[in-house]
Amino acid sequence: MNVRVAVAVAVFVLLAPWSQAVEAGRKAAPPTLKDLAARSAPVDRTQAVSADPAQAARSYEDFLRIEGSDPALRAQALRRVGDLRLAAGDALRAQEGVAVEQAAVATNDAIAAYRRLLEEYPDYPATDAVLYQLARAYESAGEGAEALATLDRLVTRYPGTVHYDEAQFRRGETFFSAQRYADAERAYAAVLARSPSSDFYEQALYKQAWSQFKQSRNEESSASFLSLLDRLLVADGRLRPAAQLSRPEQELTEDTLRALSIMFASTDGVDSLQAALAGRGKAPYESQLYGALGDLYVEKERFQDGAEVYRAFARRQPMDAEAPLLLSRSAEAYAKGGFTALVLDAKRELVQSYGPRSAYWQAHATDLDPRISTAVQANLLDLARHHHALAQKGGDASERDAAVHWYREYLDGFNSTADAPATRLLLADLLFDGARFGEAAAEYELAAYSYASAPDAGRAGYAALVAYDKAEALLPVAERPALRLRAIDSSLLFASTFPNHVETPAVLTRTTKALFDAGDRERAEAVAQQVLALGARADADQQRVAWTVLAHTYFDSARYAEAEKAYGELAARLPANDPQLAEITERRAAAVYRQAEARQAAGDVNGAVEEFLRVATVAPQSPAIPLRRATKPISSIVFPY
Repeated sequence: MNVRVAVAVAVFVLLAPWSQAVEAGRKAAPPTLKDLAARSAPVDRTQAVSADPAQAARSYEDFLRIEGSDPALRAQALRRVGDLRLAAGDALRAQEGVAVEQAAVATNDAIAAYRRLLEEYPDYPATDAVLYQLARAYESAGEGAEALATLDRLVTRYPGTVHYDEAQFRRGETFFSAQRYADAERAYAAVLARSPSSDFYEQALYKQAWSQFKQSRNEESSASFLSLLDRLLVADGRLRPAAQLSRPEQELTEDTLRALSIMFASTDGVDSLQAALAGRGKAPYESQLYGALGDLYVEKERFQDGAEVYRAFARRQPMDAEAPLLLSRSAEAYAKGGFTALVLDAKRELVQSYGPRSAYWQAHATDLDPRISTAVQANLLDLARHHHALAQKGGDASERDAAVHWYREYLDGFNSTADAPATRLLLADLLFDGARFGEAAAEYELAAYSYASAPDAGRAGYAALVAYDKAEALLPVAERPALRLRAIDSSLLFASTFPNHVETPAVLTRTTKALFDAGDRERAEAVAQQVLALGARADADQQRVAWTVLAHTYFDSARYAEAEKAYGELAARLPANDPQLAEITERRAAAVYRQAEARQAAGDVNGAVEEFLRVATVAPQSPAIPLRRATKPISSIVFPY
């Protein structure tokens, strides 16, 4: 068997399925080469099979050089040569250097094979597929005009081909690149008319919209773009979650929003956007349209225009989930442009329209977007701090009042946040600076005792006591006792909460005196004991106050032995020249005298005598008048503190 016969046998076996129709009409004959197709051959399945497209192409080309071969097989071989050479060219084109030249050769070989097939076999049953491949080959070779002509031939002669929508799309792309926008639009429209399920439908709709825009047909263009967004972003009348979009869908959505923004910005801006939506009703993706247009303006440094677009959506759809976020972005845009007053306006609008007291907040109480809560918090604090700073720089009372208002708005809604303790303290300081001492005291107490482990709680607790003291001086006399009682309670809470605070000894000392003055001897005694329990932390004056309270309290409650001891401790802590020393000594003697009387009344004569004799020891300078002096009202005695 010579080489030509061997090649013919190999190709014949390879193409046996395509030659069945030809062979079926032939009469039975003695065994021929055809019989080989029905025979089995031993196959070693352990040997790897490697495909060599180039070798396969050469085998088909060798077959084509055989004269008189079957026409159907020759046509099929030409197609296979074209497909193999085109695939080889595509693979080589992705490489560099010599491979690029080889790719051109392979592609030209493919073009030659397809053209020969079409010329020699005009009735080839898969001519549409050959035209499709030939157009691809022309495109790869950079022959755009030939590619377009081939695509024209394909869609005209074979409108039912499976390649129709792709061919029309490629025609549209060629026309668009050549700035033949009307032709491009018609080609894209042909794709859209074919089937909504086409793989090229969405890209064709996108490019159709651009073709219309290039022809200054903005209304039709925007309608096409919006139809594409309907297809990409809406399912069952609702916005598809972003997580459900594929990467190509996300990219096409971004490109479409960008294209619409460019169109609207080139005309009447937000008015054009609203006009485009007017005849369509509310679109689920409306906020994205406004956001994209605003972003484009900001990108072009048209900050005020961008901010106004964001605000326009919030006013158009105030209850939309994205409205507060866009309104927040308006403040950011104003800030980038340096529009300070407008920044404040936008921040006020945000917190008033979407803060904790707003209808929006109540409507979304269970599903509030955390980003909105964060934005509202930040803007409330920005407003408060802005007005606080102006108040500290000498602003009038209105600035202080504004800061107080915004601090309270923040704390009403976000009292459990990490910033709340410091914010509460700022509010209290601001009220104190404004001489609103009663309000300041209340806020200081909240700052001190309402938050766990607040770093400045101790300072706040003590500041509350200072505020109470200043508030009392401003009140009518009749209202002061009630405030004083509140201050006493606050002092006791401070001492128990912050026992190691440097001011605790002084606070307890003042509190025990205040309780004594108010007639609350029981609590005065208890607090005096706390002062003494501090030991060296309470200085000499503070200890003298404590002993004074105890001594007087014991004496008034007929606990004369304890009173004697307390007066003795007090006397020991008074300087020798202290004018109160004589008074304290006589009271100590009176306490002894009362003990003598008690023994006498009990029938303990001897004991009574001993106690009477001790009076002279306790008060040697005036042994005969302890009883008279002991009747002097306690309130007339001055505290040494």
